[in-house]
Amino acid sequence: MTIPKHQTSAKPESKGNGLPEFIRPIFLWGGISALIFSAVFVAMRKAPGLVDFIFWLIAIWIVLVRYVDIAYFGRETMKIHPEALRDWRRYSVKLLLAAGFLYLLAKILVHQDLI
Repeated sequence: MTIPKHQTSAKPESKGNGLPEFIRPIFLWGGISALIFSAVFVAMRKAPGLVDFIFWLIAIWIVLVRYVDIAYFGRETMKIHPEALRDWRRYSVKLLLAAGFLYLLAKILVHQDLI
């Protein structure tokens, strides 16, 4: 009786299609840059209601992109451990606190007439 051998593919297995590797820095770092630019526009009083809305929309967008990054693309931490949703929660809290501080700073600058 012969035991069939396990056949392997000639192609090496890839972790992904490369698209998430390219999109991640654009959305995360570009999102943080957009958040900073929108805070500058808040401080400059450019379309007050609209810019405030866009600022918080960008902050929420960054959090959601990070969720998709962890939940669906299986990112790893610097210590080569898979990231979990607890890592996303920590990131979200830190980002939203930083965004709140940046927004508060921009609003203080508006009332101080420094810009």
